[in-house]
Amino acid sequence: MKLSFLSANWQEYNPYLSQSTLFVWRSNLDYLETLPILASLKTTLERYTDNTVSIGLNPVCENIYFLPENPGACQQFISKQASAALKTNFEFLRKKIRESHSSIIFIDVSLFDINKIEDIELIKQLLIEVYNQSYNLQNLNYKTLQKNPIKQFGALFKDNEQQNTFNPIYQEIIAIVSGMIRSRQYSDSPSNYITPEYMAFELKSYAKKHCLMINILNSKDLIKQNLNALHAVGKGSHNLPYLVELSYQGNINSIESYTFVGKGITFDTGGLWLKSGEGMATMKYDMCGAAVLIGLLDTVIQMKLPVNLNIILGFAENMPTALAMRPGDIVTMHSKHTVEIINTDAEGRLILADMLSYAANKNPTYLIDIATLTGAVVKALGYDISGMMSNDATLTEKFIIASQQTQDRIWQLPYDESFLKQVKSQIADFCNTPSNNAAICVSAGFFLSRFIHNCKWLHLDISGTALQRDHGIYASGRPIPLLYQFLKNQTLEKQ
Repeated sequence: MKLSFLSANWQEYNPYLSQSTLFVWRSNLDYLETLPILASLKTTLERYTDNTVSIGLNPVCENIYFLPENPGACQQFISKQASAALKTNFEFLRKKIRESHSSIIFIDVSLFDINKIEDIELIKQLLIEVYNQSYNLQNLNYKTLQKNPIKQFGALFKDNEQQNTFNPIYQEIIAIVSGMIRSRQYSDSPSNYITPEYMAFELKSYAKKHCLMINILNSKDLIKQNLNALHAVGKGSHNLPYLVELSYQGNINSIESYTFVGKGITFDTGGLWLKSGEGMATMKYDMCGAAVLIGLLDTVIQMKLPVNLNIILGFAENMPTALAMRPGDIVTMHSKHTVEIINTDAEGRLILADMLSYAANKNPTYLIDIATLTGAVVKALGYDISGMMSNDATLTEKFIIASQQTQDRIWQLPYDESFLKQVKSQIADFCNTPSNNAAICVSAGFFLSRFIHNCKWLHLDISGTALQRDHGIYASGRPIPLLYQFLKNQTLEKQ
């Protein structure tokens, strides 16, 4: 999908405006009324006080909406009130963009002070949200009838100075959105197309295009490398498992490296611990962790971020066949530990444990895993907050700061040795799910910590945040803004 975003300002002729739906701030009305292009609408604009009422404005533009929440309420973006204000605007924007018949959507950012960090962060959050609406499921080209026209999106700045000054940040926004949309395309695509083998060869082509180092392990290679849990999860399918490792060297003079591990279960039936039909309906999305990391890598490449980044992705289908792993099986992991498989539907932590051990042997500065790991984290935190667990206070604080900057929300889960009994087995070193069915999302994260060796590690459970549920179900691309901000902050620390 080729992405194109517009950048314009109020002081120059804009040929696109007459075809657009425009979103503005009522608090900016005094400035808007001074603009020659809107002079004829001064009385009309003043008359409308209802934020949700559209005004037919041809030939100036097709529709104009006042955003329901004043940006001043959002500027203290760390506060709970700001989160609520942003969410109100985002929900309003999504709804009105869906309803719009305009071919172009503009959002006015002229009132923001680009010399203020809080204003820059707010513009980024707004435009990332708006520009993500340029993608929807029909862009995957499986629909042959009744296609809706694809919309273009853009920002309206005050003048040339504001527009040019903001341009580096604007390019960063576009790179983040492009990465999110790439991630969403993989996640939203059906599993009969997005198989482990397909992803392996897709990434091989991607690596060649971007001159990345790549290492691909097929099912036979997995056994040779003692990645037995990843093999066990995928062996029940005729679409056999793969591990793909991609390396981006953005700073050859630095010894620091960041390794991200992603869960890529391209379809999860639960295996022999079979899910219900309702529980299986969204299981093509069990590869969102891997998809998010592909999108993150794409953003980093576009921005030429000076970091050394390794992405390790495990792709498999968890299917119920005669070859599938069984409850009660014991697997010798990459780390040499043995694990009793109690529940075959707790497969994500098995493949992540193998990959974490594999990655830890490379001694990264930080080791981070991303996965739609447990439904329990959704019960605990809902759909807007990712669960976070870490063994390192400094790394935890770095993610909290990045989360506050992006409003890509996280919540720290407890991590201490009191949870060891939840992962202990009577017959093996560990079990993949607690027999008492308690503290599931915490137990899953704690299980992973047994395989990180001595690395500084952080785990994100994105089962709630990986999907958007406001108008059907589709991938969100989260938490790419959070992950990118973390890496960007790391580069700023080194300057």
